Amino acid sequence: MTERPAAAALHRNEFIAFVAALMAVNALGVDLMLPALADIGRDLAVTAANHRQWVITAYMLGFGTGQLVYGPLADRFGRKPILIVSLIGFVGASIFAASSATFGALLGARVLQGLMSASTRVLAVAIVRDCFSGRQMARTLSVAQMIFFLVPILAPTLGQGLLLFGPWRFIFYALGAFAALVLAYVLTRLPETLPVARRVPISVASLANGYRVTLTNRYS
Repeated sequence: MTERPAAAALHRNEFIAFVAALMAVNALGVDLMLPALADIGRDLAVTAANHRQWVITAYMLGFGTGQLVYGPLADRFGRKPILIVSLIGFVGASIFAASSATFGALLGARVLQGLMSASTRVLAVAIVRDCFSGRQMARTLSVAQMIFFLVPILAPTLGQGLLLFGPWRFIFYALGAFAALVLAYVLTRLPETLPVARRVPISVASLANGYRVTLTNRYS
């Protein structure tokens, strides 16, 4: 069981809460808006109920693509810069989504949201692995995930609550506000967890090998 220097800068409970919040950015991007799909359809003239589901599909398309990118970038440039850029992008995409005048514009914003939120899934695990090893790493991840698992349960209710106070666009503003809070924490409290000495240059060979391992390992 090892705690590395970056972890010493934060209290364990604070660190776990941060990791859970980071994971929650992505989950909220899917579950918070489920109650709003019908309202989105009415407002943006999407008559087919199945077409409204594209709001979720577009997000997952961006999310899946982003997961292939953030690992190599974070290994090369460090966790914190990549996290900052992607969270800023998520906030911007949320504002874009909230102000969308057409369904096509909303879908574009959702793809961008998913692309940006993929960093939170990839880097949450990477940051924990940077800071801990062995049983302490497993315990930290398990506690953070226990908290995170509450998000899909609570998010639809929270989304429905937001709809009581305003239109569906409020949900996207809420997503942006939550991501902005996480961003503020990253800027003010989170140290860089990947030392320069442990960073890996980006090369075609290393990328190909990493993707090969991911695609051929059933546990990936």
